[in-house]
Amino acid sequence: MNNKKILVFDEESFARICHALLLLDGYPSDCLAKRDIEQAGALDDYGLVITSFPYGSGLISRLMHRQTPVVVLSDCLSGELLECLKGIRNSLCMVKPIDYEQFRGKIRNVMSSDWSDSDVCEIV
Repeated sequence: MNNKKILVFDEESFARICHALLLLDGYPSDCLAKRDIEQAGALDDYGLVITSFPYGSGLISRLMHRQTPVVVLSDCLSGELLECLKGIRNSLCMVKPIDYEQFRGKIRNVMSSDWSDSDVCEIV
């Protein structure tokens, strides 16, 4: 299992839900708000980053061409989002409302290293 923490960077209400789901499955996580994102430190120290679009677009741009897997949540698919996802390796995009069981399953796959190293974004 990937022992690194998960970074959750999203609006407070979803970040709390996500953090609770991650704890339920035994994953340590840091939940950060916009004002705290600079405290995230080295992004490579995280085994996974979870954020939403457009809320986390600044963070997403910092993750371009890195190895850290990224789960991006969005209300809809747009050209802007798809363009943004092109530069992110190992990314997964889930359209809201998300199925929490499916979400938890995807997180398990990523954190168990059962995740393919890919330049293509998987859209769920």
